[in-house]
Amino acid sequence: MATAADTSNPSPPPAHRRSRLARIAIWIVAAVAIYGLLVGVALPPLAKKLIADKMGEKLGRTVAMDRLAVNPFNLTAHAKNFRVLEADGRTPFVSFDLLDVDASVASLYRFAPVVDNLTLTGLKVNVVRDAETHFNFSDILARLAQAAEKKRKEGARDDDEARFSVSNIRIVGARVDLDDRPKSAKHQLTEMDIAIPFISNLPTHLKEYVQPAFSAKVNGSPLRLAGETLPFENSLRTHFTLALEAVDLRRYLEYVPVALPFQVEGAMLDANISVRFTQAAGKQPTVDVAGTAALHDVSMRTADGPLAKFARLEADVGSFDPMNGKADIKSVTLRDASAMGDEARVPLLTVNGIALDLKKKQARIAAVATQDGAVSLKRNRDGSIELPKLVPVVADSPAANDPQPSPPPKGREQEGAWDVIVAKATVTGYKITVADAAVKPAAVHRVAIESLVLEDLSTRSMLSGNANARIGYGKSGTLELASVFTLEPLVVNATLDARRIDLVPLRPYVPEFNTVALNSGNASAKGKVTLRRAGEAMHVSYRGAAEIANLVTVDTVGKEDLLNWKSVRTSGIDFDMPPNAPLSLAVAEIVVDRIYSRVIVRPDGKLNLQQLKGATPE
Repeated sequence: MATAADTSNPSPPPAHRRSRLARIAIWIVAAVAIYGLLVGVALPPLAKKLIADKMGEKLGRTVAMDRLAVNPFNLTAHAKNFRVLEADGRTPFVSFDLLDVDASVASLYRFAPVVDNLTLTGLKVNVVRDAETHFNFSDILARLAQAAEKKRKEGARDDDEARFSVSNIRIVGARVDLDDRPKSAKHQLTEMDIAIPFISNLPTHLKEYVQPAFSAKVNGSPLRLAGETLPFENSLRTHFTLALEAVDLRRYLEYVPVALPFQVEGAMLDANISVRFTQAAGKQPTVDVAGTAALHDVSMRTADGPLAKFARLEADVGSFDPMNGKADIKSVTLRDASAMGDEARVPLLTVNGIALDLKKKQARIAAVATQDGAVSLKRNRDGSIELPKLVPVVADSPAANDPQPSPPPKGREQEGAWDVIVAKATVTGYKITVADAAVKPAAVHRVAIESLVLEDLSTRSMLSGNANARIGYGKSGTLELASVFTLEPLVVNATLDARRIDLVPLRPYVPEFNTVALNSGNASAKGKVTLRRAGEAMHVSYRGAAEIANLVTVDTVGKEDLLNWKSVRTSGIDFDMPPNAPLSLAVAEIVVDRIYSRVIVRPDGKLNLQQLKGATPE
């Protein structure tokens, strides 16, 4: 039986088996050789011509490439000396020295190009701005827009777009030159190196990615960006930092689309920004920006002279989420600022704990503080305050031609108004001087803000909050104030304690009795003041005490004393001036100390009091 079974299934002779394996091997070698010849030898010149023709047709420019090489066995390709020429057909517009591409075998089973590594060396871009809104590539943009519109009309769908994945992108030694002919300026972005982890619309993840980085010189100023990409099982997290140092912003302000009402004489920018990008499967990507940015050595001027300058303005951003429009700014600091030819000086201003919600237009600020500043103002003879003219009136502008401009809506009715809350704002050590030439004689007022604390400031009723202040006036006057206020509608409830307020600088504001000169006098008051707007009128009331001391007046016609006293003190004052009712005044007590009045009967029978020009008949 065994012999019969062996006879019915004879094994092929070893020589026949070897012959069949040899034929298979020959076919494999032949297939590999044909594949190598087609992809490595025949494909490159055909692809080189196809790329140049198709790209040239799409861009409307001449496209050339010196060499294209493909290794079909390790799936690499190399392109050398690629050029897109200007419209003249001679000058290079965009070119590069070498492009190395390392493809992945995943391209075969994903039916889409998947590239593991891509390196571009010697990229050069020459940009020419030959008119206000025209560049040397404007014809390319118009041609691409026309093609996109044609594709849209033909009903092409978004899902017709090609699927791809390119990882570990490196751009080495790139350069961009901008010739801005209307501005007679040239800009260079040189020594540019870029590393990008991936650009993909496929869920392709490698174990290792190139770390994101960017470095270049912008018109000679170094710019650096560095970071890292962390691939996880279901997500990618990228973190990088951007460093800018001493970037001169004056070269770029020329490209601001609106005319500035002032000239920037100096402005430098430093920045150290960290950006975190997270992309998780099935979730929206998140972006978080943090770091510091600072403007320094800034100075501005108008046609009339210097406008403002400051040594440094720095922002420390804890977190900024541009996707959701939320920001947490740790602090904003302004140092050594001045304006109006040093008439206004702010040595230090700090703003801490800023929380912003851009979508809801809300801002929450923990603290604002400034100290040891000074402000000098001038009031001209016509009553106007002397301030820099930032926005000159243009005769043919819409605002100049509108005879009845509509006033902006008030309070929260204004569309798009921000909801701002400041928990606390403090001002200490400020000196304010006002020179008023609108009165005769001209007056000078000196105010010292020893302490001003504003709390719970809110824009919900235009502006409301609490204020506590200690203010010095003149040589010895002081004012202590505590109030709760709302600007719209105006309501002020305040307690005040004013002591020794010098009345002599205030005399020019009382035009009556113009032959009476005030040589000395000071006022004090302690009580509660209420101001309340009722329509266009104002309701004013006061409860408390008042005193005028050391009063000395002189009749300027006779050059003699007129009315003097040591003090007149009143207490229990109840003053009320409603808008649509008679004024009422009640005083509980009046105390007069050493009063003196000189009444003279002149030879013509008239009293010296009758010579007080401007006095009313009463």
